[in-house]
Amino acid sequence: MVPKKSWMGLVSLAWVAVPGLFAQTADVAFRWAYLRSPTQPESWVVADLRAPFVRDASGAIDSGGVVTRLRYSLRDEMTLTAVRVHRASDGAVIFQSQPPPITMRGRGAAVVPWDYAMHAGRGDRAALEAFRRLVEDPPSHFVSLATREQPEGGFRGQVLNVEYSAVISLPTADPAIPAERRPKGVLVGGLFVGRDASAKPAYGEILWQVHYRYPAQVTFAGLHIRYGAVGDGPILISAPLAGVASDPSGAGYLGLLWTQILPENDVAFRALLELRRAPGDFSMTLHAGTQPEGTLRGRLRPTERINFQLQFSARNVVPPPPNWEASSPSSATFFVLRREDGSVAAANLLATTSLRFPEPVKVLRNDIRRGDAATNGPDLMRYG
Repeated sequence: MVPKKSWMGLVSLAWVAVPGLFAQTADVAFRWAYLRSPTQPESWVVADLRAPFVRDASGAIDSGGVVTRLRYSLRDEMTLTAVRVHRASDGAVIFQSQPPPITMRGRGAAVVPWDYAMHAGRGDRAALEAFRRLVEDPPSHFVSLATREQPEGGFRGQVLNVEYSAVISLPTADPAIPAERRPKGVLVGGLFVGRDASAKPAYGEILWQVHYRYPAQVTFAGLHIRYGAVGDGPILISAPLAGVASDPSGAGYLGLLWTQILPENDVAFRALLELRRAPGDFSMTLHAGTQPEGTLRGRLRPTERINFQLQFSARNVVPPPPNWEASSPSSATFFVLRREDGSVAAANLLATTSLRFPEPVKVLRNDIRRGDAATNGPDLMRYG
């Protein structure tokens, strides 16, 4: 007897597989809501709803789920008791997550466990249809937060359809610095733009990722996007990086740095939209340690989007786990920066996997290996 399958969505943003055609294809939809409260006008919450899903051979969504992350800046402390997704037409709650109470104060982030994972094969027809509408028509929904202080939801905002793209810079240091002391790095900007029901840009964020190598530990002073390709133009958008110490070795990685960009900030918002259209008109500058020795500057470049559809199967594992019939559709999208000769200079990876296991498991990571799927070839990279 085949064990009952469970469903869970896994979404990863990582650094850097053979493409295939499958009856099922995996993807992820970014659906965000920018929540405000009339009682705390200076406070805000971003509900980041990531919706991994799988389409069947006909193209219809046959399974899916929601992973919720909250980013917030609050004037008053509050205790979160529920996250609700409503149908905008009548306010009906179509999904609700009720995690253990989460205390939110100041500026921070929280991951909210979601109670819903829908699969057509399990008979979850009503929930699955609601999920399909959330993926395919996000502006017809809004999100509210229930708290102990305001059980009916003090924060709320419309769900936006979010587009993602990535730009990369390969910055250089002052050539006068001796080669053995010259810093190196790779700078990535993940560009998110949310659109309302009329497709008008209504919200934006940048996810910054920094790989760096200095000869010794440094303290970062700033990470900026500037107008112009040489790195000395006016600062348009900055990352929350000032005062952050590097790894003691001087080499490491910084991620999960978010900058919120609202339409009210006209200069930055227009820069974000233009950055998506013509990244070569902009540059990124990283400041650290003493100047100019700690400065890296580089032109931003567009990336090529390459998608691979994969089918994870327990039958390919060596040795195979007993009694497992698990098969997990997966999607890996690389945002690739190429050199003039066509070779890959750097890449950013967005991956989603629909995990369907016969029993509860703890996912540690994903490995990309060289060789046939049924062999334990050498690791090329790990993510997740």
